[in-house]
Parts: sequence; structure tokens; C-alpha cells
Amino acid sequence: MNTSRAKCHKLDHLYMPQYYQRKAMGRATRAQLPLLLLATMCALRNSVALAGGSGNGSGTAGINTGIRTYTSKNNVLVSGGLVNLGNTCYLNAQLQCAYHVPLVRELILNGPPPKPAPPKPAPVSPANPQTDEDDAITEAEDVAKDDNEEKTEITEEEEEEEDKIEPIPKEEPASIGLLSLRHVFSLMKSGSYSLSSSALGVKGLPASTFILCRNLGISVLEQQDSQEFWKLLLPELKLPILADIYSGSYEDYISAQDGSGRERRREETFLDISLEVSSGSVIHSMEEQFKKPELLSEKEGNGWRPEKGADKVDALKGSLLRAQGLPSLLQLHLKRFRYDWQTDVMSKINDKFEFPEELDLSEVCTDVEKEEEERTIYDLQSIVVHVGEFGSGHYYAYVRPDIRSDRWYRFDDDKVTPVDFKDVIADSYGGRARRAKKRRAQKQEEQKKKRFFGRLFRGIGGGGGGQPFGWGGRTSSAYMLQYVRRCDISLLYGEGQTKHQ
Repeated sequence: MNTSRAKCHKLDHLYMPQYYQRKAMGRATRAQLPLLLLATMCALRNSVALAGGSGNGSGTAGINTGIRTYTSKNNVLVSGGLVNLGNTCYLNAQLQCAYHVPLVRELILNGPPPKPAPPKPAPVSPANPQTDEDDAITEAEDVAKDDNEEKTEITEEEEEEEDKIEPIPKEEPASIGLLSLRHVFSLMKSGSYSLSSSALGVKGLPASTFILCRNLGISVLEQQDSQEFWKLLLPELKLPILADIYSGSYEDYISAQDGSGRERRREETFLDISLEVSSGSVIHSMEEQFKKPELLSEKEGNGWRPEKGADKVDALKGSLLRAQGLPSLLQLHLKRFRYDWQTDVMSKINDKFEFPEELDLSEVCTDVEKEEEERTIYDLQSIVVHVGEFGSGHYYAYVRPDIRSDRWYRFDDDKVTPVDFKDVIADSYGGRARRAKKRRAQKQEEQKKKRFFGRLFRGIGGGGGGQPFGWGGRTSSAYMLQYVRRCDISLLYGEGQTKHQ
């Protein structure tokens, strides 16, 4: 796996339009074409049966988000999974997190709403009302003007009126990236099933990302960083309204401590926030990042120079997170990989790192007003898990398709499995899972029967891993967390009563 930041930045050229040729097609990929075509044909064949044949899944009236009208009853879908084309598990996991947010899915499938045409200018009423005799004279003059229309010059007032009329804006054509991802989401929707039908044993059909990888020049045989991929893909979609859902901002500052009041402040935008896992939890890591500034000491040689030629002074350097800068979808990147400068080796940190199902950032944000408190509450929607070590491994995702329920699913490429949240936590925290003695005794007999296979798959994922660890084994841990802001649930998922109310 190619996880280091420096190495991941080489992906920039892979996603540019001039690289849309089929250079990523190797022999192993061509050998998989019959299987991929078969999966695509099966998905299309079942599109009417599983998706209802409509763009929004329902013909009834529902919430109008300004993007598309859909009902909260039918917009909760469960994907049938994604085919792994070689080493595309990182891509599959990230797409599952995005697909299961209904508004994100609608934006990709249908695009933004059309821009309204500019209003027509109101007719100008004459200054002096005309009589019937005047109307007859005016009509005669108009006929004479029509005969000499080509010779008539446009007055200055008419030119000004024409300048006021704005041309109807033309919609920009969709980018190659958006069209390719739209194709993938269409196949996913065709192979999806409703959350209510899952209890009846209904299974979905896996979709293929072959078109997306081919058009964007993504090598299906090269493992990449899952979170870095999403940050590079979003700009290629050229869909600002979608990027705004993920975009937030915080304030970087440096403030002199000599009483002069000199400081420097700058607004920084982000698509995700990277957190150190050494702190042990999301809240502690965010408090260290946004509530505890660093002291730049002049005595220690790292003081701050306020302006060119000025003496260095002691200063505080930090970042401030505010409620108005929080996005609707908050992505947290857990820094599981570190570089050792002494040994020149990258390694993975599998230490335990806790995160809540309900995230309250009111104590992390600065100057939160009473009316802003609801903007700081988030609910966990999905998790991207990495199992393995640096340089090798596997990605899969845990997703809650309906944010208002507690039904979770594990999306391991084309294998979709319903799971309990306690199993999600056991597999995502990292380190040894804390299990009750009673549960451990109940599983002891079952573990004896699976001991051989548990040892075989331990550490590489796939359903082994031993009792003290989660499904992925001793090296499984969360790599990305995606939270939904609670006050935006009605916008992202449609109207409905939130379970927390």
C-alpha cells in the first residue's frame, strides 16, 4: 500500500484529463473483463426490479432539498457491494461511505439544480397617458417605423435597456470524473435493495468501478491511500455544491506575548481533519489541536519574528475551530502511519483509539453561542478500516445506511454483512478489544472449532483474528471516520423524526 503523504501526491497526475487513456489496463485486468461485464449486465437487468426504475426511488411527494425531491421512506438503500478489480479495496471503501448519504448520491446521479433564468425587465409605463386620438396617431407612426426599420437608429435609452438584459447562463458540461462516478453509482443503485427488505433475505448485486478506473487512469493493480484518493477525486468531479458538503474551515493564528498586540491570523479550509492517535481518543486529540496552542520561545531559538527586521519574541501558535466553520459531513483522518527519522522506516500504529457514536464538539470549538450548540453535534455514519501493516494490507468499510437507526453493515468489497455496533467498535478501535467474561465463555467453544483458520487468517483480515481482537484481526483499526451533523440530517437524508429527539 502507498500510504506516505509524499508518495501519495504522485496521484495528482493520475486524475488529470490528459491521462484518460487506457494505460492502466494490464493483462490481469483484461483477463477480468468477462467477469466485470457479466456483473454489469446483471446489475442493469435488475435495475427496474431493485430500484423501481425511477431516478429518485419514488413518485410521491417528499422533502424538497433544492436538488431533488425524494421521500425519507424510500431513499435509504443498501449497496450490493463493489467488485475488487485487483487492489481497489481502498476505492471501494471510500465510495461506500459517500454512496450511503442520500443527498450525496442524488448530487452525483442527477447533478446540481439548474440555474434559474434571469427575470425579465418590467415594462416601462409612459409618462403621459394617451387619448384615443393619440393612440391612432401612434399606431400610424409605428407602421411607418416598421417600413423603415432597417434605417432606424437605436436610441441611447434602448441600448441601456438591452445592456440590462443578462444572457441565460449555460450549464457547464459534466466532467469526465463526474460522468464516470455517476456510472458507478448508477450500477450501485441498480444493485441496491431497500433497508426494509433486508429482513426478508433480499440480497443486492455488486457493481464494478471499471469505467471509473479506466477513465481516470487509475491502476487497478496498485494499492493507494483511501483518504488521499477521496481528497484527489472531489476536485476532479468539478461539483462545487458537493465539495461544500465536506468543506470546513478553522483559523490559524500566531500571537505575540510581549503585550504589543501583534498577531497574524489566517483562515484555512479543509476536507478532513487529521488526528494524532497517540492521544487515545477523538476528543482528546481535537482538544490538543484546537485548544492547546504551542509556545514559541525566543530563549529556545524558535521565537516568532512579527515583521522583517524585528527581534524575535515569545508567541503562541495554534488553531481555532468555530461552529460556523464546521461542515455537514465531517471526515476525520486518523494518522495510523508514522515515519521514523532515525531508522528511515514507515510503520503502522495499532494503538487503541476511541471515538464516540455521538460526537459533541461544543467544548472543542471556540466562542460557541447558545444558538450554535446544535451545529456542534455529530452522529457517526461510516468508518474506513485498514487491516495489515504499512506497505501491504486491505481496506473495508462499516456503514450505517440510515443515520436514524442503529443498523450497521460491513462492506468488504462485494461481501455485504449486517453487524452489531459493538462488533464495529471491537474491529475499529485498534489494540485489544475489551470483551465481557460471559461473552468470552460463550465464544470459547466456537473458537476451538475455528482455531486453525483463525491462526491462518490472523493479522491479514477475513474473519479470524482471535478472541481479543475484532473481525479483521490484531492489525485492524479505523483509518477514517465520517460524521453527519445532526441538524443537517433532514437535508442529507430527507424529513423524518430523528431517533435522538
